[in-house]
Amino acid sequence: MPADELLPALDPVSRQQTIRLLRPTIALHGCVTPQAQRDRMQFAMTMMDSLRPRDTAEAAFAAQTVSLHHAIMETLHAAMMPGTDQGNGMRLRTSVAEMIRAQHLAMQVLQQCQAQPVPHAPCRDWLRDWQEQYVSEDLEGATPGDIPAV
Repeated sequence: MPADELLPALDPVSRQQTIRLLRPTIALHGCVTPQAQRDRMQFAMTMMDSLRPRDTAEAAFAAQTVSLHHAIMETLHAAMMPGTDQGNGMRLRTSVAEMIRAQHLAMQVLQQCQAQPVPHAPCRDWLRDWQEQYVSEDLEGATPGDIPAV
């Protein structure tokens, strides 16, 4: 799926950042071939797209839902591995139960958000606005060496 078709309701920056932040949360260590890794990421992106986030807030909850799904499955896999002692298995299954509750909550919040109409406001450049309002006042009289790189 081309990147501009994924999450079509998001502006390009929000789309890019959502994907960039989601990617490292998907466990690829069990994928032994590059194709298996691509398939795992394709599955995650398809899950993300199927949740149909309409704005950045919804994309955040959708990404949490997808990330937690993968974490749940990986943790269940680890809990069921031969040689996993009873204590570790129990701790892993307890972690799974906690992650399921978190996933359920993220999904509920996403559904509540999606039940409301989306305000169609243009994407705002928050950093520029913040810099114009606050940073320029704080840096009056400063030399370029005084200003940290952003």
